[in-house]
Amino acid sequence: MALTQISTAGVKDDAVTAGKIPANAVGSSELADNAVDTAAIADQAVDLTKLPHGTGSNDGKFLRANNGADPTFETVNTDLSADSSPQLGGNLDCNGSNIFLDDNNKIHFGNLTGSTGDLQIYHSPSDNCSYIDTFHHLQIRKDNGAEIHAKFTNNEGTTLYYDNVQTFNTEANGIKVLGPADGVAQVEIYSDRGDDNQDKWRIQASSTGEFLKFQTYGSGSWQDTISAQSQNQVRLFYNGSEKLNTINTGVAITGKIYMNNGNLQFGTSGAGVDFSSTSDASGMTSELLDDYEDGTWTINPHDGSCTSFGTRYTKIGNTVTVWGRATAFSDTSTNDLVRLKGLPYSATSSNFATCCGPAMAQYINEDSGWVAFVEGDQIKFYGSSSGSFDQLRHNELNSGHEIYFSATYTTV
Repeated sequence: MALTQISTAGVKDDAVTAGKIPANAVGSSELADNAVDTAAIADQAVDLTKLPHGTGSNDGKFLRANNGADPTFETVNTDLSADSSPQLGGNLDCNGSNIFLDDNNKIHFGNLTGSTGDLQIYHSPSDNCSYIDTFHHLQIRKDNGAEIHAKFTNNEGTTLYYDNVQTFNTEANGIKVLGPADGVAQVEIYSDRGDDNQDKWRIQASSTGEFLKFQTYGSGSWQDTISAQSQNQVRLFYNGSEKLNTINTGVAITGKIYMNNGNLQFGTSGAGVDFSSTSDASGMTSELLDDYEDGTWTINPHDGSCTSFGTRYTKIGNTVTVWGRATAFSDTSTNDLVRLKGLPYSATSSNFATCCGPAMAQYINEDSGWVAFVEGDQIKFYGSSSGSFDQLRHNELNSGHEIYFSATYTTV
């Protein structure tokens, strides 16, 4: 009896088991199209060996779905330089690495133009300098603007802050230092890195603006060296103690004045040293010492000529003292008084008590104790007598005569 074909209807359910099918008996030709779906494939039943591997030209590529068509091997482009407009879908995490830009390559912030940002950061190797370029104002802030550290204003200046308080400005003519409300404004200057007290100096304006002080820390605490008061005094200090103070009538000095090199000079005639703070006698008429002078003068006799030696004078205030030696008078015969002219200053009084001085003479006919008496612009010589004063005359001068004298008198 010949076999007949068995249809699927003639096969009992579950009658054909895996044991009834020889190995490799069912090929792709024995399977109807779409006969095996994903539900008919056991988990992990298809391994990598069952997937297409491509050829050597597919190395490094990924299998891509093609909208229902057969998948193909494609290259995924990870080169950002080839992408003219890369974009992030989220925050960029450096994952512990760095971002490096070559010299002259810039990071741009903002969109001033299509190719230029409002702010740019870059490094230039030509001058070995890093730059922050901005086309607008720039602020460095904290906590999204809760505090300001610095402001850089285009075509104006730079403002610096301390704890959100403005303390420093650059301006057209220099800088401005500002103190906080009701506080001082100061600039500290430290030499040698400030490692010693004497290295430290500061300039300070008081909180009221009334004083400007130059101070040193040399003693271990701040001390004034110069203190200037607005529209008022200027004070100079030594080791913290005031030594000079300007006042409405001049200066007030505490201590002594030492002229290390130079002279004390009064610029106005009649000015001098005022002793009005000292005690006075009842007859005091002036306490101003207004002049000092020292020099030489030349004797000019009223009659004839003579030879003079050591003729000098000193003027202190209005008091003049003269001294000298006169000899070899050409006139030894006339009965005229010996009168010496040429005084540096004329006397203001003819009082013997204020216009005379000692004198001595040799080789003269008169034997008397002589006195030099200043009258006007000349000196005369008087001696003692039982009657009126003796007067020295030219015809009393003998050979070898000499007259030594000094006299003190007052002048204008």
